[in-house]
Amino acid sequence: MSENLNKLFSPILVVESITASKTLDQYDSGKIFTLDLAAGLTVTLPLHSTAGAGWFCKIIVGTNCTSNSYIISESVADANTLVVQVAELETDTSDDGPSSTGATTITLGNATDTVGDTFDIICDGSKFYIQGVTKLDGGAALAEG
Repeated sequence: MSENLNKLFSPILVVESITASKTLDQYDSGKIFTLDLAAGLTVTLPLHSTAGAGWFCKIIVGTNCTSNSYIISESVADANTLVVQVAELETDTSDDGPSSTGATTITLGNATDTVGDTFDIICDGSKFYIQGVTKLDGGAALAEG
């Protein structure tokens, strides 16, 4: 009986391939998104106030960009609400991964994105906290408003 209750109340993980620019909403919470357009695209997060505390998703590079970039962006109505830390797996340079307490976008360039680069995104109702892992040096660039 308890096994069935666990299944009933456990979150259902949904994987969605994104092949065109997309704006996420509060109903996308809990999803895993793969970025799958070689020409690049933009994923816009919901307003932090609409997403609310507890909203979360994971974004994974599923297809390398061959032109343009993958961009993860806050909603234009939000103002510098992305708190970002990105770890870079490469160890051959002295550069540290980027971080920001007030970013507006994360850009994964077509020469530096790698299949498997991953970003976990959690909202507390006023900010999005993002932890990412990229394979290459410079795998992610941050912009602040």
